[in-house]
Amino acid sequence: SLERGYSATLLSIGDAVLAVDRNGRITFLNAVAEALTGWSLREAAGLSVEEVFPLIYEGSGEPMENPALRALALDEVVRITDPVLLMARDGTAVPIDDSAAPIREADGSCQGAVVVFRDVRQRRLAEDALRQAEEELRQTQKMESIGRLAGGVAHDFNNLLTVISGYSELLLSGYDLAPDVREVVEEIH
Repeated sequence: SLERGYSATLLSIGDAVLAVDRNGRITFLNAVAEALTGWSLREAAGLSVEEVFPLIYEGSGEPMENPALRALALDEVVRITDPVLLMARDGTAVPIDDSAAPIREADGSCQGAVVVFRDVRQRRLAEDALRQAEEELRQTQKMESIGRLAGGVAHDFNNLLTVISGYSELLLSGYDLAPDVREVVEEIH
């Protein structure tokens, strides 16, 4: 049947999906939602979405208004833009992205809300690794520039020393110098 097909589709989605009725009570959790929240559908069915899906702001640790309840109250799609943590049943804080939307009947009336969310830990690790690689590349480029600069300075300095050394050798070999002058020229050499 069509209903069974929809159920299989929801259960197969790679993101976590939960649904609530008009009163904000859990009616559905797919396997990914069960794994992230730590609640099975059997245990969570009928419980408040705030109990099964508690969210806090990542920076402050302050509780966040539940997006399912917000979608019900506003009767519109709600997207979370701030960094948010799902406080799983075992106390694990899971950074998530999510959105919630009202579930409408054919006549347009709202029968509940659906929340789709995903664990963003892997994405954050990848972003952190990319930032670190970019920083290492910048450091390498800086060191390369400093090396080129130092090489140029050393070359210029060496050219000056060659001139000084050459002239001091000329003075020592080509002229009869007074002992005190010879001693100074030898120091220069």
